[in-house]
Order: sequence, then C-alpha cells, then structure tokens
Amino acid sequence: MARTTTKEPTLGDDLLFGARAIARELGVTERIVYYLTEKKAIPVFYTGGKLTARRSQLDGALRARPTNGEG
Repeated sequence: MARTTTKEPTLGDDLLFGARAIARELGVTERIVYYLTEKKAIPVFYTGGKLTARRSQLDGALRARPTNGEG
C-alpha cells in the first residue's frame, strides 16, 4: 500500500505579499484591502514596506467578524 504524506504548510505558503495578493485571497479590490487595513479590520503588517498578511490569520479574522450589522 502506498503511503500518502500530507505536506505541512510552511510560512511561505501562509504569507500573502502585497495588496493585490491579499485582495485576490479575499475576493475584493485592492482599495477595499487598504480601507480594511486603515480600519484595522484585517490583520496585516509591513515587510520591507510591502503590505503583508497571513492566510491563516485572515481566515480567522473574517470568520470572527459579524456581518450585515449583526452583533
């Protein structure tokens, strides 16, 4: 029987570099990413002057936020 191994995600797999990559991941425009960043609605940081986010943190932050005025 062949053994399958699951590759653990690396930090490089988890990082999104730039507003365009973050926007693509969230399904929004780059402008929305900057707006959400300004409002501290998404967890981002800067790496060498470039907006950066972790996929795992974005997923968790967006699930935790109420939508449509709920909460």
